[in-house]
Amino acid sequence: DIFCDYIIDFLDRKKDDEKPFFVYWPMAATHKPHEPTPDSPEWNSFDPPSNRSIGAKTWAELEDGSWEDDPKFYRDMVEYHDKVIGRLLSYLENQGLQEDTLVVYLGDNGSPADVCSMMHQHNEICGGKGKTSDRGTHVPLICLMPGTIPSKTVQTDLIEATDFLPTIFEAAGLNFPEGYVIDGRSFYPQLKGEKGNPRDWMFFHFEPMNRRSGLNDLRQIRFIRDHKWKLYETGELYDLEADWDEDIPIYEVEDSKFQSEARNRLKPIFSQMTN
Repeated sequence: DIFCDYIIDFLDRKKDDEKPFFVYWPMAATHKPHEPTPDSPEWNSFDPPSNRSIGAKTWAELEDGSWEDDPKFYRDMVEYHDKVIGRLLSYLENQGLQEDTLVVYLGDNGSPADVCSMMHQHNEICGGKGKTSDRGTHVPLICLMPGTIPSKTVQTDLIEATDFLPTIFEAAGLNFPEGYVIDGRSFYPQLKGEKGNPRDWMFFHFEPMNRRSGLNDLRQIRFIRDHKWKLYETGELYDLEADWDEDIPIYEVEDSKFQSEARNRLKPIFSQMTN
């Protein structure tokens, strides 16, 4: 709520300027510690910054990694998260700013492993935060700009974080300084329903925060993926269409013709990336 109040105040001050405004909002919720929200029945008995008053853990206990978090309030936090975003979208609509404002909503990583959802009544899908499978890296991306982005459309192009800067610049009608080097590609044309310049592959570099977590067995992980294939720098290849959860690694000695072609196409890309 505090963040949203500040953003709305900022927009009130900037909405009539000739220059485009920009807001980056890294939301604190939904995130551990899982705590009640103002809409939770337990809110009145909640005494921050410690939630010991409702039988849970203190912030220090949350940080030491010695306990299993109870996702009791995860649903409440998701619902309140949605409610606060709704406040901002309603403000944009009420101020007549919605059609001139590109809203980009992106998850930063998968949900915690102890948060599970039922899909199609029979399949339980659990989060994979900290994992390099789709459970940890394939996150929601929702864009809104009425009048520019067609409603109720799904785009399957590969998008990575470096693509946001050129996309925002194009939407705002801005140019990069001469000689400015960017790695990303604007997906603004795709948002408008055009073909654009989609990626053929994406590169990932995962550097675990071992000193913070105490998980010294974690190592640096690098991989490249396209729509169908995913190749780790250590040699494991996965067919994401048949094995999205990466249960069956394919090693080079086992490659079929199509697997070998995918490996030979992706493997040279590692040498293009800076160590």
